[in-house]
Amino acid sequence: MSEHVRINELVARRGGDEFAVVINDADPQYADAVLQRIDDAITRTRSRICPDLPATACVASVPWRPGDTPDDLLREADIALHAKKAESRLFPHLAEIAEDSGGDCTPTDAISARNVGAAH
Repeated sequence: MSEHVRINELVARRGGDEFAVVINDADPQYADAVLQRIDDAITRTRSRICPDLPATACVASVPWRPGDTPDDLLREADIALHAKKAESRLFPHLAEIAEDSGGDCTPTDAISARNVGAAH
């Protein structure tokens, strides 16, 4: 992971297979680009090491807001990651939608897809 971030960005292992990357003064587009690079690197590495197993990883970003503590930020990150995991497990077809649309499926798209599916 540290190969895909700037030298002044902190990569820290939280435990097990959980990591955090702290990026200072990142705009949303830069944060998204870092997430994509990390996700791609995980997928490539996992595919190389364990080609028979699907590469799965959840990567999310959360913005720091004035007044947030490190615990607040980590809690928000946990919530975002659990939401992504739930989406991928409950709605695996969304991964196909994301691939077909060039990776443009966002959590909002997932919510919309669920609402449309529930309405039918």
